[in-house]
Amino acid sequence: VPTQQRIDAMQQIDVAQLESVETPEIHKFDNNIENFFAGSILISMVFIASSFALEGGILPFIFSSIAAILLLIRIYSIRTKILHFKNQQTYVWYQGNSVLFIYVKEMTDKLLTWTTTSTSTDSDGHTTTTKHRHFRIIDANGGELFSGLGAGGKSGWGRDELIKLLGLETMAKNRYKPPSTKHSVTGNTRRDLDNKENMQTAMKGIFALILVPILFVGTIAIFIIVGIFVGMENEFGTYYDDYEMPNRWCDYSVNYPVTVPLTVVGETSMDGYEHNREDGTYSDANLVTNGGICTYRYRTGDSRAFEFVYELEEVSDIDGISMLVMPHPGGQTVGYSGLEVYTMTDNSSEWVLQIDSPYMYGDYERYASYDNYPDGFYYGEWFRHAFDNTVENVSVVKIITGNADQLGDRSVSFSGLRVDAAGDYDYPDYLICSGEWDGLFENSTSDMIAWDPDGC
Repeated sequence: VPTQQRIDAMQQIDVAQLESVETPEIHKFDNNIENFFAGSILISMVFIASSFALEGGILPFIFSSIAAILLLIRIYSIRTKILHFKNQQTYVWYQGNSVLFIYVKEMTDKLLTWTTTSTSTDSDGHTTTTKHRHFRIIDANGGELFSGLGAGGKSGWGRDELIKLLGLETMAKNRYKPPSTKHSVTGNTRRDLDNKENMQTAMKGIFALILVPILFVGTIAIFIIVGIFVGMENEFGTYYDDYEMPNRWCDYSVNYPVTVPLTVVGETSMDGYEHNREDGTYSDANLVTNGGICTYRYRTGDSRAFEFVYELEEVSDIDGISMLVMPHPGGQTVGYSGLEVYTMTDNSSEWVLQIDSPYMYGDYERYASYDNYPDGFYYGEWFRHAFDNTVENVSVVKIITGNADQLGDRSVSFSGLRVDAAGDYDYPDYLICSGEWDGLFENSTSDMIAWDPDGC
């Protein structure tokens, strides 16, 4: 069954009818400790600000009571609970009183998990580090059925309890090999759930309209605190920077044999020629060629395609190109969606198409040009885009990719790129542990091993 068809069928289930034939187990995911501290801080700020503005009296107590009531309404409207109908293998997620998602378990489904880390710094320079535990339920085709943070919805926690509750085969996202899903349709639109947010958006508006005349300038500070403590932060408002790149990454080390050295001559977003929003090592394409490994990303607001041009330092006969997508050490999404490869021979000005691949290599957040995965793709392993035949006397190679939503923007990213000379595919991929490569695959004296994504 195609993924989207199954999602649509599950959402048509009548929850009232389920409850008429079976009493469900109810699992609540309310962070009462966090809500208590958030509420205490908010109400204290309302009381102090109103006392200062109104010079005491009974009004500060009234305003504090109003703030407490609004906060309770807010907490109630975002609380997450799951109703488990054991006999029918059905799970119903609730956000407040609204049904968020209905899931009917199949034994071929899997649960992917991963953790990201975010840091925030206050005005005094104090840094707070937070771990975010994510999950994604996928079907046998690799299509997404439902995903979220913690236990789903706005719970923000409870993923371990969710794993036990679902009882699905669980694995780390970067160790999962998607099957060939040529005819499947992924359910990535479930990540947005805009229709379920209307009531919450209206509640935020009421919350703001009442507090603004009470707190004057202090309202801005209150919203910041509420956003931090009760989950109103924007989906893309955190910046994952609490990590270190692995040894020999992003420093021009030679990590793998290179038979065709390259010079980067062009990086372009093809819609509107938008500049790259990344900077530092993320925007340096030279760090992922000629033996380098890093995370290169071209990130824009609207571009749907990206073009990269590489000049071969010597005219060569080539059999294809290989690209590497490594899991990001800070949990960022990495990958490229769709790939076209063109070659230009020496003394020619015509591009010849060699590869046209409508697949997703890596991962994305909300959408991508292509969302089906090819056979043989693994995180941390080289993927060989082999030509049908050896192409002789090549001087320039051009690649064009689609876009994959990453960090809230239309993007493309990868960790390594090489052009493979004729005959290279007779040998496996290698990892150079130290020093340079002596240019030999056989009887090499270089410090290298068979490719291992975990390093030497």
